[in-house]
Parts: sequence; structure tokens; C-alpha cells
Amino acid sequence: MKIHDNVLANIINGFNAVSLVAIDKVKLMDRVDQKFTVELSQAIQILKAAQAHYHILEVGGYRLSPYVSQYFDFENYQLFYDHHSKKANRYKIRHRHYVSSDLSFFEIKYKDNKGRTIKSRVEDVGNHCQMEDQNHKNFIEQKTGLETNLLKGVLDIHYQRLTLVNHDFTERVTLDFDLVFKDNLKTIPYGPVVVFEVKQSKMTKSPIIDLLRAKKIPSLGISKYCLAVISLKENIKYNGFKSKLRLIRKYTENNINL
Repeated sequence: MKIHDNVLANIINGFNAVSLVAIDKVKLMDRVDQKFTVELSQAIQILKAAQAHYHILEVGGYRLSPYVSQYFDFENYQLFYDHHSKKANRYKIRHRHYVSSDLSFFEIKYKDNKGRTIKSRVEDVGNHCQMEDQNHKNFIEQKTGLETNLLKGVLDIHYQRLTLVNHDFTERVTLDFDLVFKDNLKTIPYGPVVVFEVKQSKMTKSPIIDLLRAKKIPSLGISKYCLAVISLKENIKYNGFKSKLRLIRKYTENNINL
């Protein structure tokens, strides 16, 4: 993102800031969401146009903050394949570390059969976690009924995030920049790709979705986790995502292997 750093910084600084306390009223732990994968230069244009409609979250003087998310799955990548097949009532399990504030949470995201996303989380310590922790096992078993002894950490995703909230405090929008996917064998950067996620209590009109639609950017419905699995793991079947990946390839640099 180096060639765009100054432009992006100027646009980010052009937003009116809100605090974490103020934005707490729109946590949206039970929500509907839409994901958009956008080429970096277009993302910057959309962000500039969004200044009239949104505030930006500022925490500790930071508006663009580093995150690390560690994801868990089974040996056969059952949770990935549940998403690939669009199974109703599916889960993501992760540990998220907010680098700037040094806060961490262990989280479960549940997508129900009505298309709603319900997020549960407990505060944690450290920038990584072990599934051997009995508190994590109890939390997962209580929320999902999954067999925790077979879960393991499979990959990490590093990125920079900014968070917008609309003037009515009914919608949150996150933009994830500088994506890097990592496991024990590979590190794959996705610098030209920006992931937008629009979160609402119910599907309603959204200025940023209007801006995305005006650029003819479709909602792809592929998560960072699924994209990371496809990018990092050998012998993964992903036929259901191939048309979406063709669009994402247009944004990627030559050194990114898909």
C-alpha cells in the first residue's frame, strides 16, 4: 500500500472521529452483514466519498489499527467446507488480537439458517492462544457442541483495519487493508485487496453500499478465512468459490499465488 499511504492518510484524517465508548451502542453482535472485495485504488475513492456519511473510530490516537486473527479448524477443514457448501448453522472460531491496545478476545461467529451472524466472545490474554486451554474448550462446547479435542490453529491473518459508523449509529463498516495470510509453511500478502464488511441489525439502505454498487462492485460473500485457506492450503477443493476468485485475481499482484 506504500504508494497510496499519504493519500489514504489524508482521507482518513478527513473524517470526524468517534470514540470506542460512543461506538459501543452499535456493537451489532447479532446482525446481517455483506462482504465486498475491492481493489485498493477503488477502495480509496469509495472511502473519500463516504466522508459525508460516516464517522471514523479512533482509539488511542489510531484510526487505522493492526489486528491479528488466529483461526481454528479440524484436520479435514470441516468449518471451511461448511462455508464453501453454504451450510446453514455454521461457525468460525478464532482468537483476535488488537495490537495497538494489546487486547485479545476468543470469538465464535455463528451464521444461522436465516443468514444472520451472531458473534460471541470472551476476553483473553496474549497475542496467540492454545486450544488446550479448558476455558476455551468450555466456551466452544457451550456455544457450538463441537468436539474441541480435534480443533487446532490452522492459520493467521494480519491486517490493518479502520471502522466507520453512520451518523445514526445504526451501521458499522469495516475496511481491512494490507492483508497477509500466514501458516507454518507460507506467507502470502494480499496488498492490492481491501475487504469491506457492512454490518446492520437488519438489511436496510446504506450509503456505502450505494457507493460500492455505483462502482459495479458485487457482494462476493467470501470471508478472509476462506480466502486464506484456499491460498495457503494444499489439496483444498474450492469449486464453489472459483468465480469469486477470478474477480479477486484482477486485484492481485504477480507474486500472489492463487
